[in-house]
Amino acid sequence: MLCWNRWSATFSDDGRKWISGMVIIDASNTSDDNVYYYSFCGNDSTRGAADMNENVELPSLPLVYWRLLKPRVVMLLQITAVCGVVAYNLLNENIVDKDDIIRVIKQSLVVLIGGTLTGGGAGTINMWYERDLDNKMSRTDKRPIPMGHISPEHALTFGIFCVSLGSVILWKYGSIEAGAIAALSAIFYVLIYTVWLKPRTAQNIVIGGAAGSTPPLIGWAVAGGTVTDLIPWLMFVIIFLWTPPHFWALSLLKVDEYRKVGLPMLPVVKGEEYTRNSIVAYSTILLLCTVILGYQGGLGRLYLIMATVLGGYFVYVSNRLRREPTSENTFRVFRYSINYLALIFPAIVIDLYV
Repeated sequence: MLCWNRWSATFSDDGRKWISGMVIIDASNTSDDNVYYYSFCGNDSTRGAADMNENVELPSLPLVYWRLLKPRVVMLLQITAVCGVVAYNLLNENIVDKDDIIRVIKQSLVVLIGGTLTGGGAGTINMWYERDLDNKMSRTDKRPIPMGHISPEHALTFGIFCVSLGSVILWKYGSIEAGAIAALSAIFYVLIYTVWLKPRTAQNIVIGGAAGSTPPLIGWAVAGGTVTDLIPWLMFVIIFLWTPPHFWALSLLKVDEYRKVGLPMLPVVKGEEYTRNSIVAYSTILLLCTVILGYQGGLGRLYLIMATVLGGYFVYVSNRLRREPTSENTFRVFRYSINYLALIFPAIVIDLYV
């Protein structure tokens, strides 16, 4: 009898063993408590400690892959990519009948699948590169590699495969522009942000944020647009200016951990007060730019009202954090920043529709 997806780890003399691969158990001559397990050894640079010969049940491989993709983070950005698809079709009056709706749905699925693979794959490579740091921080030590659910080499291979497959999907079923933007964004995120900027400068997230700002450009290109159009760049600027205050709020919540591992995040290098002032500055610039670019991009009154209200509240919670620097107010900024991004992009689409 063959049993699938039954996982276990038998740890070696140093107390560490990596688990990877799809499990096929030949249990034809064994009882339930005497099953042969399949696993691979790997290096011991990250956690996975257990007593020697201890059996440890682990998640199924598909679940490990899913966690490596960080779906909650990636899907937030894919919302902006889908909005890029819909915005292009609305602006060019390409949605007039049932067939058009089906086409837009197909384009959106291409963006969701391709974007999730490229974005999640880049994030997986990031986790492979930072596996030693992840093991030392409570925010990241439950990720699959530090937990010993997958070997670093296996995760790296999976990440490269996802970036490659996602870029090909966006190129073949979207456009060459979409595939190229996705591939270059992944390369920028891994090489420029992860390897170069993050360990060297407190402005890492400001510059590196460009990589995470491209989903609307990808969605626009999949729908048939070009990167010379203004609306997708408005969307790009929104994410680019949104990224620093979002991640600075997170770094304020985890400043001690960043300091412990030696990452030069803004509150570690410049101090927490400076970081709070920077959050206020960026949220204010974000408000002004979304309104000004809305006028320049030909968006209507509904968008301008939504941009003013959403951006105004972002400035309000940021100022409240500056005046009352508590963990609760810091988390409020972090949480609202997510809601802001999830609302401002649909506001663009709704404005174009009405």
